[in-house]
Amino acid sequence: MVKDTKEMAHNQGSEFRREDTDGAKGMMDKLVKTADWAIDETARIGKAALEPENRSKVVAGAAIGAVASVVVPVVGPIIGAIAGAGYVANREDKKRG
Repeated sequence: MVKDTKEMAHNQGSEFRREDTDGAKGMMDKLVKTADWAIDETARIGKAALEPENRSKVVAGAAIGAVASVVVPVVGPIIGAIAGAGYVANREDKKRG
């Protein structure tokens, strides 16, 4: 929200508007809500990945991700394995519904 004020800017005769800081509270609420959603979604997909019928697929995805990441110099095999396992877990979760 913008408030009009009669305070003078650096040059005489110019007026300026001061923004209200209530927007920061709304932004923080959105950030907390998004973080809560991300945690819930990660937990849901993680549970699906640990089900017996999905374990072998997730492990295979991790192995493929680790091998594929060797080609990319910035990404190491650990990050590649996590990304591969996450991709397969997410795909299996979407198949399940």
